[in-house]
Amino acid sequence: MDYISRIKATIDYIEENIRSPIDLLDLSKKAFCSVPHFYRIFNSIVGMSVKDYIRKRRLSIAAKELISNPRKRIIDIAYDYDFNSQEVFTRAFLKEFGITPGEYRRKNGEGIVLFDKFDFSGGEKKMVVGKLNDVRIVRLEPMKVAYYRGYGINPEREAWIPITEWLLSDAKELYFRQFGRYPEVKELLKWAEENDLYKPPKAEGISVLTILLRPKIKLNTDMKSG
Repeated sequence: MDYISRIKATIDYIEENIRSPIDLLDLSKKAFCSVPHFYRIFNSIVGMSVKDYIRKRRLSIAAKELISNPRKRIIDIAYDYDFNSQEVFTRAFLKEFGITPGEYRRKNGEGIVLFDKFDFSGGEKKMVVGKLNDVRIVRLEPMKVAYYRGYGINPEREAWIPITEWLLSDAKELYFRQFGRYPEVKELLKWAEENDLYKPPKAEGISVLTILLRPKIKLNTDMKSG
């Protein structure tokens, strides 16, 4: 499965679950890669972070509902699209469109351009153009390297679990010291992402992370002699 197909799958998942909490771990599973790598390929193809994309889509769909359902309270629309309060929704709406939800409804949405679902017709170009203008060969100092060797049809799906757990090992201890308990994996992923803690464990002195993937080769052991 190529990167375009993987991100298409995550975009479809976002659309199907736009009114529910969307977990980054679930999205990375759809893309068959680790959370940090998913961030990079999503940004390369879509042109923005996955968090920004989800926020823009939620606000745009909520804006449509402000007009299509004029009797529905703004606070109910805010809750429907996973905003914690009407104040949070209003601030996000104002920042995105330069107008409050109430003003948008009173003006019947005139003059505001909403954000549509990402169109993949030019996705391949977005991922490549402008990325290879400064190709260089750089000699690096010796360093420790972490790698994972996976076997199978989709080894990346197998690889991201131990790699992500390894990356978050220090974050898990920091979480425990701050909150006095160890979190569930999804909770830890969200907290680590918000605090920029996707880093190799400091105690091991690893400076580079590499995932090594190898296809599985099936040997025929039932050959008969002539």
